[in-house]
Amino acid sequence: MFGFILYCFTLAAATIVVAWALTERHVHKHNAEVRLQEINRLRSGYMHLIGTSASKGSYHYVSLDSGQHWYNTEPSGDGHKIVGKADPKHIEEIFGWEDLGNYVIKNGPIDLSDPVCVDKLSAAGIKVVSE
Repeated sequence: MFGFILYCFTLAAATIVVAWALTERHVHKHNAEVRLQEINRLRSGYMHLIGTSASKGSYHYVSLDSGQHWYNTEPSGDGHKIVGKADPKHIEEIFGWEDLGNYVIKNGPIDLSDPVCVDKLSAAGIKVVSE
């Protein structure tokens, strides 16, 4: 009886190990495929910006030529459809916010007496008014 239980336990353990190995192989293969798709997407020049802003609400912009031209999109049945050109000023503001964030990470808090910082704020669509 003990031999039968040991046999069943060994068989169950072997089944779990094989299932785990197959699952790991599948996961690694899937991750590799996803990474390859991402690399191909980046090589193709496809870019997208998704977010919300006070002036526009939510937005989803795409560029098919590495950021030279941006288009506004809306959800459709199986993805998104392009509904027109994106507002260039809004695109500049989005990248201005990104640049401002990188500036603050590198240089510390915002200093309104620093003209470079004021320029970064202006590029992000923030007006600095002196008293």
